[in-house]
Amino acid sequence: LEKRKKSNYISSCGKNWMPVGDDRNKQWQGYNSSVDAFCYHTTHTLDNDDTIVGPKQKYGVTVQNGFALTGGTPASIDFEIHNNMKDGTHTVNEDDCKTYLENIAVVNGKCYGKKNKDTKGGTWQVGEKIVSYHALP
Repeated sequence: LEKRKKSNYISSCGKNWMPVGDDRNKQWQGYNSSVDAFCYHTTHTLDNDDTIVGPKQKYGVTVQNGFALTGGTPASIDFEIHNNMKDGTHTVNEDDCKTYLENIAVVNGKCYGKKNKDTKGGTWQVGEKIVSYHALP
């Protein structure tokens, strides 16, 4: 029998908890808003060129200002996209970016906290460890 490899899954969670949704009473934005900001700015560059991650390279950005951890401590979120292919590039697509990173915070998922409706962020593996998307509050 051929052993089936894992594909499209959460491989790890971060350590800091962050609300998934926005806290409108305190003007904090949550995890999903940080994902939206990262994916939008990554795919809408000033030069209108695609964001392409080369073989064995990574692309990283820290999103800050207006975000908080569970409990109210101001926070930033570190995002990275790793292209683990030996050859071949990875072009970032806004919708896919959001889907991969939001999958990390899905209700009842590995990195989701039911009590406070928060997430630790983490790593989403695309394919058989071909590309990985990371979001760590």
